[in-house]
Order: sequence, then structure tokens, then C-alpha cells
Amino acid sequence: MPDITDLLGSQPKFPPIPPQNQWDFFTKNCPAEERFTRLKYECRRRAYYEDPSFADTLPTDWQTKYPQWPGTPYLNIPDAIRRQAHPELTPAGLQKIMADQIAARSIPEEAYEVFRQCAANDEPLVYEQIDEAYVVLRIRRGMPFTDLNKHWEAYAREYHEPKALTKRPEGAASNPRKFEAELNAITAYILLQTLTPAEATAVTVGLRKAKRGLYNGDKEWRNAAERGEFLIKKTKEDLLDDILLIEAFDRTFGVKGSTQKG
Repeated sequence: MPDITDLLGSQPKFPPIPPQNQWDFFTKNCPAEERFTRLKYECRRRAYYEDPSFADTLPTDWQTKYPQWPGTPYLNIPDAIRRQAHPELTPAGLQKIMADQIAARSIPEEAYEVFRQCAANDEPLVYEQIDEAYVVLRIRRGMPFTDLNKHWEAYAREYHEPKALTKRPEGAASNPRKFEAELNAITAYILLQTLTPAEATAVTVGLRKAKRGLYNGDKEWRNAAERGEFLIKKTKEDLLDDILLIEAFDRTFGVKGSTQKG
């Protein structure tokens, strides 16, 4: 990871900058399934740095799960310890979650009519909704797992990519991408406490090894900083989960309005 002191060594006029490990959330890639956990962890770190008494409000098992908190950034914690804190993130736990996500325990009544129409037209039995689909597959009893997997992969390539489940899990509106954007907003909030947007751009251009900074222009930086401040405020109020859940619901169902007022 680039060192901010090396990048700024030739620019002594920069104001003091907070320690890099408090705000650099973008030079290391985080697994998609851990991004919400990381967001909460880093929000709580920031809340603590602003008010050490915040630690007294945390769940009783927090320090047990994360003995390195608050001094260590989330991604600097060894992978095994991170996953021990959240067993659902182990390979076995993730496999169960993934399996549960495609197990249709109940099928909408209207799907049956669609299935009948598909069958009459000699088409794959697929019923699509806005962000998910129900599919009827014929599986030979006793088929070895390796064969079943090959059949499923072939089916998915043939029918699902162009026809069903077309919402990409890593699309711009996906939750993992959203959580990543929230961390960037916290970066903006921290940097703009001592830097101007132009200075913050210069700093992040160097770290990202890119032609543009984390944000471009005063407006983008200040809007992001406002969002980051809001997230830290809600963290201190123990409302971060609630706010993110409400906003995800609003995005999913197209409800207009913002929670970023209180």
C-alpha cells in the first residue's frame, strides 16, 4: 500500500492529515460478503476517535470479537480472525447462505400459469420478477453432484444470463457496491476536516495511482463528506443498521425521499 508520507514529501504546504489507517478504505479490496461488516467496524472506529466514551455503548461481545479494535483497520485483521468473529462468512456458512438464496420454499401462485404457458410453447419454465426468478428444473434422481453442477452451469449459461436473474450482483445498485461507496464518503468526511477538496483530490490521486481522485470537484467532495458525517452520527446513535436497511428498502421499492435529514 502506498505511504502517504512518501506521496506528500515534496509538498510541505499540505495541512496535517489524520493517520492514513483511519481513512484509507480504498487501496485494498474487500470481499463483497464482508463489506457491510467492514463498514460497521470502520464507522465505529471513527466514532470512537471522535468520542472515546462511544466504546461504552458497544455490544458486550464487540471487544471479544475484535480485540484489535479500534487501532487496527478491518482489512489488517487476519482473515481467520475476521471469519471467526462472523461464522456465517466461513466457506461452509457462505455455501449455506448461497444455497438458501436459490431454494424456493414458496412459489408465487401466478408463477404456475406462467409455467404452463412456457410448457405449451416448449420453453424453459422460468417466472421472472423484478430482481429474482423461479425456475423449474428436471433433475435425474441419484445424479452425481459433479454432473449436477455441470448441468446447472450449462443451463445458467444458456438461459439465465440473457433471460433470468439479469440484475448483476456487483452492479452499481448492489449492496456491496453501496457499502463501498459509504466508506468512501467517510474518507471524504475525515479528509475534509483538515484539507480542501483540491488537496484531498491530490492525496487520493497519488494513493489510487489514477488520473482522478476519489471525488472530483468541490461539490462531489462536500456532498460525500456530508454523507460520511451523517453515517458517523447515526453510528453514535446506534442507528446505522436501521438507516441502511430503510434506505435499501427505499431503493428496492422506488420510494422517494431521504433519511439524511435527522
